[in-house]
Amino acid sequence: MFEEAVLAHACRLASISARANQLAGDEGSRMHKYSLDVAAFINKNDELQAENVALVAHSNAVTLNVAELTSYSNAVVPLVNELQAQNAELTSYSNAIAPLINQ
Repeated sequence: MFEEAVLAHACRLASISARANQLAGDEGSRMHKYSLDVAAFINKNDELQAENVALVAHSNAVTLNVAELTSYSNAVVPLVNELQAQNAELTSYSNAIAPLINQ
């Protein structure tokens, strides 16, 4: 009887040990998957940071181009105004001369 009780207890311990090993294996698998997910997240984060750096550089270049174009525009506006004034003056001369030519 005692031997049967010891054997039954040993079988329960073996069963508990097997289940503990299975759970540990399952947990190990979950932890491995989790570590892979974390690694993928870190890689994606690195990619996004690199894209962000590139976008900031592009944005800075666009800002410089806009500043340069604004500078050109500011330089051209007075020239356009001067040309319009000269055009008005030439139109005035042309209108004054036209009757003389048509006589």
